Amino acid sequence: MNGLAVLITTAVTLAALSLLFTKGRVRNTEEYVLARNSLGPGAMSFSLFATGMGVWILFGPAEALLTAGVFALFSYALASTFSLWIFAWIGTRIRQVLPAGTTLTEYVLTRFGTPMYLLVLAVTFVYMAIAIAAGLSGMGLAGEIMYGIPPWQTIAILGFATLFYTALGGFRASVVAGKLQTFVILPLFALLVAMSVFLMGDFGAAWTQANVPPLGWPDIDYGLALLIGVICAEAFDQIWWQHVYSGRDERAMRRGFFITGLMVFPVVLIAGAIGVYAAAGGATFSPSTAIFDFLVNMPAWLSTSAMVLAVALVMGNTDSLLNGMVSLATVDVRRLVPSLADEKLLLLAKLLTVLFALTAMAIATLGFSVLYLFLLADLICAGAAFPVFYGMFSKSVGKRAALVAAVLGIASGALLFPDPSFTRGDLGLSFLVALIVPAVIMLVFRKKSTEPHTVVGSDPADSSARQ
Repeated sequence: MNGLAVLITTAVTLAALSLLFTKGRVRNTEEYVLARNSLGPGAMSFSLFATGMGVWILFGPAEALLTAGVFALFSYALASTFSLWIFAWIGTRIRQVLPAGTTLTEYVLTRFGTPMYLLVLAVTFVYMAIAIAAGLSGMGLAGEIMYGIPPWQTIAILGFATLFYTALGGFRASVVAGKLQTFVILPLFALLVAMSVFLMGDFGAAWTQANVPPLGWPDIDYGLALLIGVICAEAFDQIWWQHVYSGRDERAMRRGFFITGLMVFPVVLIAGAIGVYAAAGGATFSPSTAIFDFLVNMPAWLSTSAMVLAVALVMGNTDSLLNGMVSLATVDVRRLVPSLADEKLLLLAKLLTVLFALTAMAIATLGFSVLYLFLLADLICAGAAFPVFYGMFSKSVGKRAALVAAVLGIASGALLFPDPSFTRGDLGLSFLVALIVPAVIMLVFRKKSTEPHTVVGSDPADSSARQ
């Protein structure tokens, strides 16, 4: 089947079905950016899985294993799971202290004030924009490898298809799309695994041929960076905070995140294992695209199935990221212009969806090193993570101390961060320093702060909990 036809057919079908099942369900701005208290554990799990399982699953795990080794792959799987499980804990907390909230930045503004709020807002936007561009850019490369399609065409097809149903249906369309995409992702992923084993045979022999790096400092260094970076970065991802507030209740929310974490762990490990078969089968383009390079020489029906899987993955992740960025923006607009009619705010939200999507698509066509940008965004998140989330549970944290700690954490990590060619610096150490420096500052100065304790909490004496 023609590669362009595969892309268009899959993208249009998923977009049309998503709109069909959400028709008439978006009546106001809140329903556009949230599905507050409406998702049970099952719906949460489906939506979270499709949202979290972006096309990175076909790039990242294989690259981690083939570039660094087993420890790096295991760290990747562990970080992907823990980043979801953590929300069962901090999600419960934020639902208690800001029951009518929508975003993490609302909490940060109330707890730490405007400077810290602006820092976290910038960190969140940068990370989510890079995530969208990375997914689309990766698919552009995959389309070129498998079908010879120019990357910009693949990016345009998938970008506009996702934009179409996301702009019209908002977060609810994303949730419906997640359910549909999960039913596509799971069987096709299982098919890809089964056929890789069937066609390539002995895994031990494939492992030897793939020349996976042995356990050593590069493996540990890479794995440490992934463990810290993925967990910290996901904590700032607005798509998870939307799901925190969309759970039917706290129990449904916690179960949804926990079940999804259980699903993600083996998927990441298995995706890395497929990379071994790909490398053993003669994939030579690069570790990140080993699976697609491998599929070029597989039966046409299998490569087509893999492309359908990849389209479902990238659309499931992109729609959620787009709507997450829009939710951040609309919350700020409502706060700054409280008199703005909801109809106009809803229109603005749709226009922002279009703007963000077109910007991400443009960035994706530029051919930047997606891996390097992703790691840099992760480092920024790592530097800001401890001050924000420690302050969520402790009243002894001052606003100025938190801001200084976050800035110094990011700066200290950046000093050790490798250059684009990875000839200088130390990846794992830069992430470790970015995480530890703010923690030390916060713990040392927590009792020296002279600022009033304005932590948002469930304590009845804490008036900010009722704002």
